[in-house]
Amino acid sequence: MFPLQAGEFSKVHLGCRGEAYTIAEDAGSNKLTIVPALGPQPLRNRKRGDLRGIFTAREEINAVGGYYAFGKELCNGNSVFDFDTTKLSVHTLDIGLAGIEVYDILRDEYDIQIEFGDIGNILAYLSIGDRPQEIERLVSALAEIKRRYHTDGTGLLSQEYIDPVVAASPQEAFYAPKKSLPLRETEGMVCSEFVMCYPPGIPILAPGERITKEILNYIEYAKAKGCSMTGPEDPDILHLNVLA
Repeated sequence: MFPLQAGEFSKVHLGCRGEAYTIAEDAGSNKLTIVPALGPQPLRNRKRGDLRGIFTAREEINAVGGYYAFGKELCNGNSVFDFDTTKLSVHTLDIGLAGIEVYDILRDEYDIQIEFGDIGNILAYLSIGDRPQEIERLVSALAEIKRRYHTDGTGLLSQEYIDPVVAASPQEAFYAPKKSLPLRETEGMVCSEFVMCYPPGIPILAPGERITKEILNYIEYAKAKGCSMTGPEDPDILHLNVLA
């Protein structure tokens, strides 16, 4: 192990829990003590390796308005047990943009590559290698995106999960005779292949599930927003395989 010096951050604690600690030296005993480094401070006062900047970033993003950078306030000891603070998750629908749209704008216009964007959120991974000015750049870009691209949200979908209507087992649907139909002509039919939107990568349709108008609307919406669609034999998802 490398010796720890007073005032340095313990990267062991930063890496596994995302919490910032300092090493304090007792002048009387010359002992080093690990103490929490608490309290939000401006990002410009942070050093590389100090993950307290992530908490400050959440506060500053939420202060912009329209965004919701969620965190440990969601923990309730039941359905949400804990929260990984190194993952900066931001809900975007209240500024009138889908997460995938904010993701594309960050990449194309601000040269900021984050992890992903889905129908309603974006996700950025932050680590001890990120400098405060890089986090500030992300916060500033989000504020400018809101100013330049904010809409009233007309036409946005907020529901990312649609309860499936199971009409046959996946095995039965997979091996049964099938036919290919144009997407809009499949309403009411039983799907025989997977249709997935990434992110999040959860199937919109699975073999044996009945195709509903709501599902077709969701598929077309996700395609229009630029989400990556995978699973069907037709990569453009203009046709779907259904039970004959």
